[in-house]
Amino acid sequence: MESFNRYFNNLTIIDVSIVIIHFFACIMIGFYHWRKIKTDVDFYSLNFGKSLPTILICTIFATAIGGGTIMGYVNEIYKNSIILIFIITQPLYWIITSKVLLSGIDRIKDCKTLTQIMNKIFGKIGKITSLYTSLIDCIIASSVQIIAFGLLCEYFFQLNFLSGILIGIVVINIYSLLGGLRGVITIDIMQFLIFFIVIPASYVV
Repeated sequence: MESFNRYFNNLTIIDVSIVIIHFFACIMIGFYHWRKIKTDVDFYSLNFGKSLPTILICTIFATAIGGGTIMGYVNEIYKNSIILIFIITQPLYWIITSKVLLSGIDRIKDCKTLTQIMNKIFGKIGKITSLYTSLIDCIIASSVQIIAFGLLCEYFFQLNFLSGILIGIVVINIYSLLGGLRGVITIDIMQFLIFFIVIPASYVV
């Protein structure tokens, strides 16, 4: 047991098992939703019925609230109180954005993708611009996640950096490319349950 803890940076067998089970669950979720994808619309559409508002709330909390938004902002506020003004005015920004978007929502009611929306509002230039900016944004976001994944595997599991990156690529691509948007949303729900229910409950128990 001592050699195990030393090799895995003082992690226990339970810790490692939880990580492996989480990876396996992500992959299984991807395959589960892949079986239900028959058309391209199924790949990027949601069909959760009346439970959709709850699903979206779980997704927002799982993706928008984390260590960066909690500990990161607290640290920045401590160093520079001006940041607090930015945080306090966020609801005002959301209200303005919603008013601007909702005012012309009838114009884009038949659109299914961001590029279709930009094409209808700004023409071909808007379509091409949104296409390439979205592509670059996805590449950067995915690269950052995979690199962070590789660093975590290198630190906690003593794997070399390249092996950690390869594992991250496999896991992320399987559940996102096979499962589509439904697969990603299901993972977000699982993460919401872990971060906001399971972990707090474990501290109470």
